[in-house]
Amino acid sequence: MNQEFILKTSEIILDNLQGNVIDWENGEFSIIAASGVSPSFKYPQVFRNENSEIIDYDYFTLSNSELFVQFFKALNLSRKINKLTFIFKDRKFVEFTESWDQSVQDEFEMYLPKSKKGKIRAWYLPPLEESSHTMEEIQGVIKLPKTTVQFVIDRNQPVETLITELNRAVFYPEDPLWDGAFYWIKKVDGVFTTHCDLFLFPSLEDKEAGFQAEETTAQLEVSEGMKELYDLIVARYAAENPDVPFDSIFVTVQRDGRYIVNYEYRNEEVQPDLTPEPEEITATYLVENLVGCLEHNAPDDYIWLVEILSKYQNEEGKTVHSGEFFYSLYEDKSDMQRLQPGDTIYMLNVSDRLLNEFMLEETKGWKKIVLMFRKDIRLQYKIIDR
Repeated sequence: MNQEFILKTSEIILDNLQGNVIDWENGEFSIIAASGVSPSFKYPQVFRNENSEIIDYDYFTLSNSELFVQFFKALNLSRKINKLTFIFKDRKFVEFTESWDQSVQDEFEMYLPKSKKGKIRAWYLPPLEESSHTMEEIQGVIKLPKTTVQFVIDRNQPVETLITELNRAVFYPEDPLWDGAFYWIKKVDGVFTTHCDLFLFPSLEDKEAGFQAEETTAQLEVSEGMKELYDLIVARYAAENPDVPFDSIFVTVQRDGRYIVNYEYRNEEVQPDLTPEPEEITATYLVENLVGCLEHNAPDDYIWLVEILSKYQNEEGKTVHSGEFFYSLYEDKSDMQRLQPGDTIYMLNVSDRLLNEFMLEETKGWKKIVLMFRKDIRLQYKIIDR
């Protein structure tokens, strides 16, 4: 057993939970090798109070997936392990357990096509010695048609709607094998170029078995409609924010239609979609901008948006900010769900300005703070650490 891995992972989990708004004392946090031929994980967490009563059950995410992949594969050379559990008491790591969750393996085997049963194994188990199947043979070859955008543009629609229509035209979200995409459109000296990565499941069996979608580059043909759309967006922002030009649009699209869009000018990120600053910056203006950025990927019926900010000194003595973002559909802020804001760096910069220029007296010396925005843009805050 690699003691260094255990201690390092327990520290990662605690660091991940430092800004958690749930008032927990004890907990079990697991890393489960999700079923599939490609490495992926589930991270369930159980929060308990000082009496060890369950007060919440949720999922969290960790970024060290490659470290976990190597650890699971090494463990399974000598025994079958697909679940690691880290136990905390009084918010301190006290115990580590490894176990085999048969339901994970059952899920993997349940949805395997008949032709593949007994021939392939879940990614965390050693491959069968008699198997000569390659990953390409198992997953099949993804053949993508040339993608051509054809649609009619209503020039009176807002930019957000135009981008949504473009996404729908390009990526066929009704296709059950489609799981998301990333693409960019660039225009330099009048010449258009594009790039497109699609995330597709090789088959419905792979999708139902919990396998990860595969990334594949597709050819995105520059249609006249795309050119018109691009030029319309440029013209719209040139009128609203003339001091911030751009020559590239980058869009990341999720299966449910939500998207994140970024812009660049001469390979530097810019933000033409931000409302130009008024002559006099107010706290209300900053709060409205924060809410607008968080609302971008929140469901329409949310009640609360939550931002957890941390501030610390790095090894070079520089102040570093980090943040986590959530939403809740309930008045009591229960069942918090993670949220990806439209622009994380912008969120951190605006939040810091709000705290330093308009809330300095109340929040001076904060190291961790929770900002909570109700749907009517009413702000609440709670200092976790000074």
